[in-house]
Amino acid sequence: MARWLTFIGGFYSRASFCAEAREMGVQRVISRSNARQKVPGGAQGIEWGDIVLCASWGDQVVFAEFVVESLTLNGHKHLDAVALMMAAGQAEEVEAGEGVEVRDCGSYIVLGTVRVACGVQQLLDMLDTSEGPTYRLLIGGPLTQELDPALTWEEAGVDPLEVVRFRRGLIPLDSHKHDQAEDTTVRVITGYKQRKKKARQDIQARMPFVETEEEEVQNEDYG
Repeated sequence: MARWLTFIGGFYSRASFCAEAREMGVQRVISRSNARQKVPGGAQGIEWGDIVLCASWGDQVVFAEFVVESLTLNGHKHLDAVALMMAAGQAEEVEAGEGVEVRDCGSYIVLGTVRVACGVQQLLDMLDTSEGPTYRLLIGGPLTQELDPALTWEEAGVDPLEVVRFRRGLIPLDSHKHDQAEDTTVRVITGYKQRKKKARQDIQARMPFVETEEEEVQNEDYG
């Protein structure tokens, strides 16, 4: 198991990020290579139950954390990969569809959710076989801590040299003992649209977007 760090910004303040995460959980866009990245002194790649520290770049502090319990794939094409997981006995359907989900940074249509019995890296092996090595995904989970006051790098056990510059995705920190996540899920979404304006109260920003099968997740600061 490991600890990672992600920077929160863009459409989110600390307060708005935590408010949304309490209601909907956290979602962060990462690349396939980021998900495979080795943790110093630890395993190769992210796994269920890993802890992700949420940091504010401007203040350079850690203000929250979440635990990795879900993986989200963008695009109809991933339904085939999920079907293969189910056929192999590695997944069981939880929801066939959940409609539109709207966040401060954008919205998407949920096509279905399955509960999985294998690890993240095993799932990525299956996706590499069926989808190739260039896909993106979203990792997420419940907000487990809100830190007030926020912690400095030193207080959070973060080496300042590891976070000396802003980076997208997840930054691997160290191996860390913690409980294995029990309820782990994979979701397939489509029609992801990045929010173009910060004003969520804009009624047009709240409307569902037209579903487009070909569109890929493009927002790197997806909360």
